[in-house]
Amino acid sequence: HRKRPTAARCFSIVSSPTEQSILQFSMRSKGRYTRAIADLKEGDEVKVRGPFGGFVLEDAHGSETVMLAGGIGVTPLISMIRFATDTNLNLKISLIYSCSTQDDVPFAEELIDLEKHNPNLQIFFVIGDGPIDKFANQKVIAGRINAGIIDNVIDNNYPNKTFFVCGPPPFMRGMSAILKDKQVTDNRIITEAFSQGPNRQTGKVRSWPFNIYVLGAAGLALGSFVVMVSDLMKTLPP
Repeated sequence: HRKRPTAARCFSIVSSPTEQSILQFSMRSKGRYTRAIADLKEGDEVKVRGPFGGFVLEDAHGSETVMLAGGIGVTPLISMIRFATDTNLNLKISLIYSCSTQDDVPFAEELIDLEKHNPNLQIFFVIGDGPIDKFANQKVIAGRINAGIIDNVIDNNYPNKTFFVCGPPPFMRGMSAILKDKQVTDNRIITEAFSQGPNRQTGKVRSWPFNIYVLGAAGLALGSFVVMVSDLMKTLPP
């Protein structure tokens, strides 16, 4: 694509770190790239690099996490919730999940099942348009995520909570504005936008994996420089 710097694309990992033999991604098949992926057959080869970024769960986040997801932005949060459930992580998680209609809620059945197996997990579905009867037995709200909905979910208790936000850029901007208006500090707002522009990931966690990536890159650059200087010296006259 002429607007893309490379043919590579970035996708969120859905599989849990506990599933070491599985690498699972999730995406909407809209553009040429994702439609081509949907046409892949068993045995076809693909090149994968990563993982990258700092959109990860950490003990340092505290004992309670609130996840705000817009549409397919729930993808990386699914991995976190699977991991927390698989490991019986002592972490309270509230997922507030906004979708356009009740017929377009990715991972709905799995989330309902995960909630049954994880006493620390609460799922709140927020449906923008149309009926909500399919979720009649769940915690469901009609409309869009706003400050009032978040207030009710967390009993208006914002301090000492970490907020993970993921979704389209307008969703990200709206949720970040609400949280900042509630005096949530930047280090407690961890975001991941599906964008290569100015709305990309912010509030990165400087965790040890991230630092290892930085140090590894610095070491590689330094090593390349040393080799280059050594080769140059060999070409110079005595």
